[in-house]
Amino acid sequence: MESFDKFSALIFEVSRHWHKITSDEMAKFDLKGTYAVYLSAMYRNPEGITAAKLAELCCRDKADVSRAVAALEAKGMITKSSANNKSYRAAIKLTDKGIEAAEYVFKQGSLAVEMVGTGSTPAERRIFYKTLETIASNLKCISEHGISKDHIKLKAVLFDLDGTLLPMDQDEFMKVYMDGLCKKLAPAGFDSEALVNAIWQGIRAMYRNNGNYTNESAFWHYFKKHLPNVTDETLRLLDTYYTEDFDKLSSVATPDPDAKKAMEYIRSRGIRITLATNPLFPRIATEKRIKWAGFEESDFEFFTSFEDSSCSKPNPDYYRGIYERMGLKSCECLLVGNDVDEDMAARELGMRVFLLTDHMINRHNKDISAYPHGNFNDLIEYIKEQA
Repeated sequence: MESFDKFSALIFEVSRHWHKITSDEMAKFDLKGTYAVYLSAMYRNPEGITAAKLAELCCRDKADVSRAVAALEAKGMITKSSANNKSYRAAIKLTDKGIEAAEYVFKQGSLAVEMVGTGSTPAERRIFYKTLETIASNLKCISEHGISKDHIKLKAVLFDLDGTLLPMDQDEFMKVYMDGLCKKLAPAGFDSEALVNAIWQGIRAMYRNNGNYTNESAFWHYFKKHLPNVTDETLRLLDTYYTEDFDKLSSVATPDPDAKKAMEYIRSRGIRITLATNPLFPRIATEKRIKWAGFEESDFEFFTSFEDSSCSKPNPDYYRGIYERMGLKSCECLLVGNDVDEDMAARELGMRVFLLTDHMINRHNKDISAYPHGNFNDLIEYIKEQA
């Protein structure tokens, strides 16, 4: 009971004092203290942000976001530009008055965080934030599924493919991939620049897909929209590219024996394994990349492709769809990947994550100390602690 009492008291004490600080500071603008986090999020997204994204970033429900948006709009701190007359998809931007308030929040918030860390070293603070994220993730899982030790048990590992199980330079891969497609479609008279643009438009459409269509449908809609005169012969050439030419790209990837070692260990512990590769490719392309990595389709319970997926990483719904398909809870799953933005987003749902650093992608130079990380041998040791 001592740990329960201490944990409860400390959580309550931190929450009480932090809420008082934010309330006192936001009172200067005649706003609720809870609105500080919204101003901060909007300040970090000057191009505009939707109410749905605000709720996701700030871990608040939609009703609270709606109240905050209405209050901020009434005070002239934000503007909304509707998308297709649907307010929930409107881009919310700070006005000059809102920017002034947000900058004050940023300045005072940074000072407060610096002050509360007094007496601790930078290394201790990094460990604290890493531990706090883990606690928050576990609390989310417990609040949703109840208190049971069975919920803590690791039951499945979801592996990313490119750069994780299949080491590769993804920039080089995409270059060779695009070059191959251009050569394949050259006889059909397509301009290479127009073709590459159409492919990227299709890829961006899959990233934006919110679940209304399969990624396959989203891709072809925008591909054909930006590349006129696509015929059945064009589609036939694309199909033959994957059946006849795609394997040539295997030269940019090298199988990692440590990946197989990790897979064998996980399987020996009776833990289920799924391949959570970003579903931007047709099934045949993923089947071939699985073989490049030295594995078989049967090594995985299933894998995702653009034919059967309706969203992509880092959309939380992508990960939710996988563990729900497995009949599991988020806290029973571990996502292993090499992309800080796309793969580590799984933690937002309460999933455990492990960042593989051998071929890490860290576009925004984020501090990775918040995530368990390392090579495949480190992954095995981490799973020993979790399973």
